[in-house]
Amino acid sequence: DATIGRTNRMFKLGTTGYRASFSMITNPLRDFRTLMLNTQSKSNSPIPLFSTWGATWGQTLTSALSGRMVGDTRWAQLYRRLGLEMSTPLGEDTQPVRAATRRLWQGRVIKTLDPRNVLNYIREIFQYGEATARITELKLIAKEIGFDPAKDELTPEIATKLANATKRVTTDFTASGRSMRVINQLLPFSNAQIQGVRSHVRAAKTNPVSFTIRGIYGTIVSVSLWLRYREDEEFWAMWQTMPMREKYAYTYIPIPKEWTEAPEMVRIPRAFEADGLFMALPVAILDQWYGEQPDEAVQWAETFVESFKPSAPALVRTAFEQAANRNYYFDTPIVPRSEEAMSVDDVELADGQVLEGFKHLQYGAHNTAFAIKLGEIFNVSPRRIDHAIKGLAGGAGADFVGMFGRAPIEGPEGETVERERQWSDTPVIGTIFSSVGQGSYSSETIEKLYDRYEWAIGNQRVKGKKESKEERLHRLILKDATSMMSTISEIEQLEASTKERRELRKLKEKIAVDAVKSFDSKSPSRGDFKKWEREVKELAREYNHKD
Repeated sequence: DATIGRTNRMFKLGTTGYRASFSMITNPLRDFRTLMLNTQSKSNSPIPLFSTWGATWGQTLTSALSGRMVGDTRWAQLYRRLGLEMSTPLGEDTQPVRAATRRLWQGRVIKTLDPRNVLNYIREIFQYGEATARITELKLIAKEIGFDPAKDELTPEIATKLANATKRVTTDFTASGRSMRVINQLLPFSNAQIQGVRSHVRAAKTNPVSFTIRGIYGTIVSVSLWLRYREDEEFWAMWQTMPMREKYAYTYIPIPKEWTEAPEMVRIPRAFEADGLFMALPVAILDQWYGEQPDEAVQWAETFVESFKPSAPALVRTAFEQAANRNYYFDTPIVPRSEEAMSVDDVELADGQVLEGFKHLQYGAHNTAFAIKLGEIFNVSPRRIDHAIKGLAGGAGADFVGMFGRAPIEGPEGETVERERQWSDTPVIGTIFSSVGQGSYSSETIEKLYDRYEWAIGNQRVKGKKESKEERLHRLILKDATSMMSTISEIEQLEASTKERRELRKLKEKIAVDAVKSFDSKSPSRGDFKKWEREVKELAREYNHKD
């Protein structure tokens, strides 16, 4: 418990429970879709469901912010009387019963002044989204069975029916046996993975027609948005290079371009398991059919299967990812391949002079100033430091160190220049925004470029095999492309303008696309890359880089 158990609890609380952007934005949005699929109410129309959820959302948030002095409805009181707070994620890793017992004997003044209750207050604000979906289901089922908590007696039969429906409408964190409670301490979120699927299966078995109809609503939305992406060149280019994990987990809604300086999208989280079938699969089939992406359906299947794999203990997983230089969740490198040339330790010369290494320069626009400073002191990659913080303390840990600033930009006179902010940089609510060319995720096309280059290098070194003229040309083209990737990545670090960083990202995409197509063709031509070389050299001169 002192190592695995505590680090897992810290990771879970930092990833979900105490991370404001997840608990207050991401989770409520996902829970509405989950509520829509799993509700035991008889109505299939999303309108009454949304109106009830919206009213409950306002009441629950007001109650949480006011410390239950305003907006604490009879439904919320019934929710607590039935002990349903235990079914939330923080019910696993905190002690709500002990806190409730303590507050029974405290007056209003003591409740306000007791520092332990301050933490409970913060916890209740962060859990308002979980309570919203559950109280909504409580209202819907109570209405259908004709129960009014202000007038009717709460019989054991009614209490059981309401409690079961309320707990099971999303993930029921109380549903675990003795063995599972131990396993859940070792493998973070392992019980949630089981109970999430179980809730969907139970809802589908109880009312298969309603479950299917509600699921198809999501299919209509995802296909309609996919058709919208195809109408815009920039949105379509972003969609095609986005990793399957991002496509699988979120629904992207384009923001009208007249509202923003550059293309932006709102990303809405999907229900974990069911929407993999109802929303992600139809679009993967369309991408494979119309989008000239022959392996899209296979990638969807791999992502779907991986979503059921239990997570390793936070400490173990982070150590393995650091050793492999790989973020296993997003299947992307921690330190991008374009920065691998900087992976040099300090070099001590014969006269005792030490040449400083370059690992501390491995950072991008979104790395924290805290990690960059530690990297300078210990010659460690800031990307690896930020990854370790997020791997052990979750997103809340990353948000905390991010409060001290992001990667600085040095101006022409040596002064620090502030980077232009984007919608996605907004605290808490920024999590729902995604920018075209932002580079918040690793491009699949650039990954393919480096995969092919590594194969070409290995092919050249095979003993007893002479490299053909065509293979050599392939290798030289890929070498040119990866060199340009490194140069552009260095320029990105020096660019404060959001618009210019997006343009640089698009340039990298174009070069990678041409290099991959050239490798996959039977008649590669190195001359086609002269235009890219000239453009990158000109950029390097503008930023005082040596080409």
